[in-house]
Amino acid sequence: VMKQVDLTKLCPKGRREAGKEVQVLSALRHPYIISFHESFTHSQTLCIVMDFAEGGDLAGAIDRTRRGRRQFEEGKLLQWMAQAFLALKYTHDRHVLHRDLKPQNMFLTANGTLKIGDFGIAKVMEGTAAVAKTAIGTPYYLAPEMCKERPYAWPADVWAMGVILYELCALRVPFDGANLRK
Repeated sequence: VMKQVDLTKLCPKGRREAGKEVQVLSALRHPYIISFHESFTHSQTLCIVMDFAEGGDLAGAIDRTRRGRRQFEEGKLLQWMAQAFLALKYTHDRHVLHRDLKPQNMFLTANGTLKIGDFGIAKVMEGTAAVAKTAIGTPYYLAPEMCKERPYAWPADVWAMGVILYELCALRVPFDGANLRK
């Protein structure tokens, strides 16, 4: 699949962040992370070529299961979470904080393997004790320290994984406040 980013619509910081996604993706090689193949610029559009996940994203699987009034099988949940945590451990070992883990950024292959993708707002940390400060990500999956605009680190990604696990089991997010304060 090819992700296309219109560089003319981005501010200089946005262009740097798009380039950072290419840099991060190209450095990550793991069976449970969407594989990067190449990137190029054509007519002011950054093109990022990655693996195609035939099964769509995890959000779609959750929605289909909810609409069908079914539940996921326990074995499938355990398999997906193990795959996601192995990928997350790999990224954290390389000092990469994803910062936007959510079902829309987790993809399923044709055989049902889960792969993490969309490292567009990932942050490369200086070391294991480093912290980030920018409040960024999708509100339902943000760790409390991120919501309170406090420094955060690796546990913020683990928190998001816990929210995703809850959503897979309950077919809804655990929090439904209208804003970050609620």
